[in-house]
Amino acid sequence: PKHAVSLYNLGVIRNEQGLLGDALSLYQRALRADPSLHYAWVSLANAYKRLGDFRRGLDAVKRAAALAPGSADVRATEASIHEMAGDVDKAWACIRPLVERGSTDVNVVLPLARIAKKLDRADQAIDALTRTLADPRTIDAQKLVVHFAYGKLLDSLGRYDQAFEQFRLGNAMKPREMDRARVRRTLSLMQEIFGPAQRDRLPRVDADLPDAD
Repeated sequence: PKHAVSLYNLGVIRNEQGLLGDALSLYQRALRADPSLHYAWVSLANAYKRLGDFRRGLDAVKRAAALAPGSADVRATEASIHEMAGDVDKAWACIRPLVERGSTDVNVVLPLARIAKKLDRADQAIDALTRTLADPRTIDAQKLVVHFAYGKLLDSLGRYDQAFEQFRLGNAMKPREMDRARVRRTLSLMQEIFGPAQRDRLPRVDADLPDAD
């Protein structure tokens, strides 16, 4: 029903505004209205993940997988939850088929960058990050986030000059060069890169944005 989609879309907006509790409630309302929205189950799983409720996150992923078994977003979300819960072997099992298919989906390569480092598979993550940056389908807002994930991975490997270059490229893509909606999407994506302590130092989605003309 259209009502369910409207509730979901409002949840996405609240999530991008940093209002995670409101977003989660709206996703739940959308799914009560229409349980067939697999992408709403994915968003609900990601909301639970960010709250540290990994069990409910995995339950939501299972519902999404039943509706869209071939979805890269579903597999990447499941991998990300396992990784954040500390089970990197399960995380790798989820994301490996996507990596082997050469995925350049940002939702895949961001958790891959974290998982691969923990399993001494950094070269595979570097290949995927490089492909994603070169893919013309990767929009600028996504490239900004990928540069930072790439830099963080290189920094952890002690490749500081290369890491600095990735951070420089990311910083060069200044928010004022993008519209407000793309800035919101960028900051939302950045939640996937950093841990809780680092996330607290990120700007809120509506902070420091230029006023609309």
